[in-house]
Amino acid sequence: MWIKKAETVHQTSNYKVAAFYSISNCEPGLRGVSMGNFLIKRVAEQLHAEFPSLKTFVTLSPIPGFIDWVASGADIGGEKASVQLKPAIRTAREQALEIIGLEKRSWTERLSSGWHPDNATEKEKSALMCLASIYLGLGSAGRNGNPVAKFHLGNGARLHQINWAGDLSRKGLRQSAALMVNYLYDLSSVEENHERFTLGEIDYSRAVGRLMTP
Repeated sequence: MWIKKAETVHQTSNYKVAAFYSISNCEPGLRGVSMGNFLIKRVAEQLHAEFPSLKTFVTLSPIPGFIDWVASGADIGGEKASVQLKPAIRTAREQALEIIGLEKRSWTERLSSGWHPDNATEKEKSALMCLASIYLGLGSAGRNGNPVAKFHLGNGARLHQINWAGDLSRKGLRQSAALMVNYLYDLSSVEENHERFTLGEIDYSRAVGRLMTP
C-alpha cells in the first residue's frame, strides 16, 4: 500500500478524509500471503496519529466477478441462502435480472454494441445497483462471496456505498459494469464488525439496503 500526501494542501488540519484505492489479499501478487487482521485499521491509526484531523477512512474498491455472478443467475449461496431472502428482495432480484437480460444477450455482446454507463437507461442503472447491493450486502459472507468484499468486511469495514460509473476502464466495464464500492472503516467498530462477519453477518449502510428493493 502506498500513500501520497496532497501537494496542494499545506495545512494538515485541512485533511478530513483518507481514501484507500483498494488493496486486498486476492490480488495476484498477494495470494497466499497473510495480511494479518485489521490491516487497514493499523494504517488508519498511523495516519490519524500523523494527521489528527482525519475523521473518515474509506476505500474505493473494484467488484471483480460481479457480472459473472449476474450472468450465472445471481445466486447468493445455494438453496438455504436463497430461501432466507425476504420476498421483496427476491422479487427485486428477479426483476433486475429480467431487465439486464443476459440470458438473451451476453455482457460481452452488450459492450461490443456500445453499452456504457452514460447511455444506460434508468431501469438498467437501478437493476445493476440493486443486484450489486444484494451481491455484496447479502452474499459476501458466503463461500462464493466477492473476494475484495471478504477482505474488507473481514477486516472490520462497513459496506458503505455503491458507486455508479466508478471505473470506466475496459476491465471495469467488463467485470462490474463500471461499478465500484466504498468500504468505510470506523475505527470504533472495526472489531465488532469483524466478529459479526465471522458469524455471517454483514454491516451495510441504509443507502445500500435501499438499493436492494428499488
